[in-house]
Amino acid sequence: MPQALLTGQLPSLPSWAAHNAQTRDYYFKEWGRAQFVERALFETLCLLIFQCGMRWSTILSKRPHLREVFMGFNPEWVAQLGPVDVNRILEDPKVIRNRRKIEAIIANARATVQLNADGYQLADLVWERLDHPQWDNEKTLRRLLQRMRAAGYKHVGPKLLSSYLQAVGVNTAQSPGPLQAELMSHTRAV
Repeated sequence: MPQALLTGQLPSLPSWAAHNAQTRDYYFKEWGRAQFVERALFETLCLLIFQCGMRWSTILSKRPHLREVFMGFNPEWVAQLGPVDVNRILEDPKVIRNRRKIEAIIANARATVQLNADGYQLADLVWERLDHPQWDNEKTLRRLLQRMRAAGYKHVGPKLLSSYLQAVGVNTAQSPGPLQAELMSHTRAV
């Protein structure tokens, strides 16, 4: 078990993670873990889009219903949603009722499906920087932003992508915090 957990001396958490038990649980169990599975990468992108302007705790509390409404965040299924579905989703009080965000989720599902049709995965875009020996956050973000927008992704910007790369383990794998590093080394050792 990681020493920080054994001693009970946890490092200070980011403010969003310290909000409640659910956000702490997410931070320690999911945030910063390397994700390569397309559905998980797509779900994280969707949740971050919904999170813009809101507390992360709100998004996590709505996540089970969002998974239901967006069919497990399966890009192929979400890509088939149309205007009637958008209106139905907007009437659901259990989701974030923002037309632009919902339409962006659908557009991003379609972009992901098109990537697949072209022989690529979302992970190919996200983890492409591993081909470059020098991590340069600004250049990496700019390159990923350009590639995602060119592929048809919507509602993505530098701030969201920076959070995304941290959440899916791309950036934190390069420079993890003390507990993340210890957890990652423990996970590798098991």
